[in-house]
Amino acid sequence: MSNYFAEKLSMYNTFENKAKISNKYSGSCITVSKIVIEDIIECTRQGLSVEEICEIRSEYVDYYKKVFKALDKMSLITPYKYYERDINFIPLISFSITKKCNLECSYCCTSSDINNNSLKELNTREIKECINNILKYNPLEIKISGGEPLVRKDALEILEYLRSKYKNVIIFATNATLLSRKKIDILSKYVDSVEISLDGYNNETYNDVRQNSDATFENIVDYIKIFQENGIIDIYASMVVGVNNCKNVEKFIDMCELYNVKPIIRAFTKVGSGLLDDTYLRDERDYIYDFYGIEKFIDYKLRATTCNAGDTQIYIDSLGDVYPCPLLVCEEYRIGNILKDDLYKKRIDVIENLNKKRAIFRKGCKDCQYAIYCGNCHYVSMHETQKNVFEYHCSKNKKYFKKCSIK
Repeated sequence: MSNYFAEKLSMYNTFENKAKISNKYSGSCITVSKIVIEDIIECTRQGLSVEEICEIRSEYVDYYKKVFKALDKMSLITPYKYYERDINFIPLISFSITKKCNLECSYCCTSSDINNNSLKELNTREIKECINNILKYNPLEIKISGGEPLVRKDALEILEYLRSKYKNVIIFATNATLLSRKKIDILSKYVDSVEISLDGYNNETYNDVRQNSDATFENIVDYIKIFQENGIIDIYASMVVGVNNCKNVEKFIDMCELYNVKPIIRAFTKVGSGLLDDTYLRDERDYIYDFYGIEKFIDYKLRATTCNAGDTQIYIDSLGDVYPCPLLVCEEYRIGNILKDDLYKKRIDVIENLNKKRAIFRKGCKDCQYAIYCGNCHYVSMHETQKNVFEYHCSKNKKYFKKCSIK
């Protein structure tokens, strides 16, 4: 049986006489000879198998075999010629069932407001129809989010319907302030994982952000414990980091360890309500905070970027409009409407558009030895017009990558 290099599952960039090639879905990455990897890619495009390439490159066969062995470990060798991922399979689909929220967090990327009656959203029947269409993409995970999903009176009915139709992982994203033991007991029947936006590690730091919350930090901790008692152990707590609370990151992680939840540290992003917030950012150059000095936060297993927005994930807003991810909610990246449109062709176009903006293709980045690792959040397209932001972000990334390389 012949084997082939799965070029469509990979990405690479070159620097000097070397190349870094990765599995763009797993992040595994190796450094090889630039000439060899470009030769393998060209031969693969001509339809040659791994075995045929080794045969015609017999003079260097030992090195080629080592490269192919490494690529095989990265799941980049396949028995199928011209193999590519099934575009109709989307592993993660996030569905924001409402834009409304009972809180008014200054950093919020969605500008949610519970009192804004102009915020239109789908009714229960339409939400269920969206779910039926979502299931056609065979997702491994479906995330129900907002706004705050529990401001909808039919939130539990929606989750019950989803559970009746779907047997894989359901993630519920919430600020947890509208929970109660009764609601948690019901939710625990329908969801597999819970993501709680917490932002603090005690009452004081929690209240700094949750300015109009009736719930206390202790309430949220109690809710976490009830979920755990009900068998929901896959629980995450998130914190948005800016200049006003960056010193709290390590204590937040310690708190998560204490209550057996997984921490998610998010960098503040100037979108939505965040455009108005100077407590998180006093200077645009600080839009990603340097917490590389916190040893327990660093994952020294340096991996290539695996952002494949629009490909391995999509985001659906409260009107059913589909985007590559929650940060790319704009007309340029709008794929269509889950209730009205055939998403296939436009989704392909959006994915191709995003791929062109990867660091490995960007002017000024593509020849950098770290380009393949650079986080592919396309929100940072601001780099193209704001040089100072780009330089600041670039220096932070390089600092992190170098530290990981040394380790």
